[in-house]
Amino acid sequence: MRRKGERLNSAICLVFIFLFLSSGVSLCSADVSTEKGKLLKIRKELQQKKTLLQQAVKKEKGVINELDKRNRQLNQTQRKVDKLGETINKTQHKIIIKKEALIKTFNSLYQKQSQLSHRLRAIYKYRKNGVLDVLCSSPNLSDMSRQLYFMTMIAQNDNTLIREIQQQKELLKCQKQLLQGKHKQLLVIQNDYKQEFIVQQKQEKGYRGLLSRVQKDKKLYRQQVAQLNNSSSELTSLIKRLEAQKKAQEKARAAMVAKRKKEGKKPEKIEKRSYPEKGTLSWPVSGGQIIKGFGQYKNPKFDTFVVNKGIDISAHAGQTVVAVKSGSVVYAGWFKGYGLLVMIDHGNGIYSLYAHLANILVGKGQTINTGTPLGTVGDTGFTTEPCLHFELRVDGQPVNPSGWLRRG
Repeated sequence: MRRKGERLNSAICLVFIFLFLSSGVSLCSADVSTEKGKLLKIRKELQQKKTLLQQAVKKEKGVINELDKRNRQLNQTQRKVDKLGETINKTQHKIIIKKEALIKTFNSLYQKQSQLSHRLRAIYKYRKNGVLDVLCSSPNLSDMSRQLYFMTMIAQNDNTLIREIQQQKELLKCQKQLLQGKHKQLLVIQNDYKQEFIVQQKQEKGYRGLLSRVQKDKKLYRQQVAQLNNSSSELTSLIKRLEAQKKAQEKARAAMVAKRKKEGKKPEKIEKRSYPEKGTLSWPVSGGQIIKGFGQYKNPKFDTFVVNKGIDISAHAGQTVVAVKSGSVVYAGWFKGYGLLVMIDHGNGIYSLYAHLANILVGKGQTINTGTPLGTVGDTGFTTEPCLHFELRVDGQPVNPSGWLRRG
């Protein structure tokens, strides 16, 4: 009996232990499932945040790209409007010339018609006496012959006068038609001008609104600054490529000189590298003041430090921008952030850059002199007002242009 009781107690203990372990495992499994659920939820939220962040960055970049795109479109429309304006002026000038020619033809026709009228009156009087009477009244045959000759010449002159009057009438008719055609052409051009001007106004309004939004948004402003820095780096890379090409040409030239020397021929003279003296370069615009200096400055609105790779010079919209030194144009066109840009190679690793132009008056590869007009002041690219952004680079690196420009 005692053994049976011990066995029963052992069995009961085993049952309790099994139940306890089973419940423990169930509890552990429930905890793990809960934690896994929390982890999945956190991961999902994190992924959503990442997606939102990527969308925000993409949107910011999209706004900056759209800003540049609208700026370029606005500049192209402005050039169309300016070109149509020039065409209108030329057409109006042609109309004035046509009118003057018309008046001249009319006066000439009036004179010839007056002459013809006078001749017709003379002929009418002459016919009263009769041709035979005039000839028969001649004292001799010689005088009669002269009278006949003069009468023939007068008749021929009258015929010529009649032909000239007819020609003048035809010319007058043609000139009137040409003048009418020019007037119609002018009306078409003026209508195109109005349409393009409306498009320009809409584009400018949209661009200014977007620009204002960028300026009010600190993140977008930083993105804009980043784009300018990227553009500056691209310009540095472009200059380095140009310099590498020049070095390769100089190396080839040096090899040619060595070859000529070896062959006993007189070598070509190689110019030594030299820089212009500081304070000797002409100013790119007359009467301008530096409104933003070279180097780091603080934007008071966003409390952000920005690096200016050149200087910004105040100038009126449309003011002529000139070359500070002679050289060769290596870039002339649109450059993201800089707007319409002209870059000149002055030799010896020195380059000057002229940005935010309204239009460009030179082409790539063109050789220019000091003071050659390059374009006019505008507000293309990332700028809030018409001004000239001027940079000077030596061996690809930006240097402070202030010290290189003439004082006063």
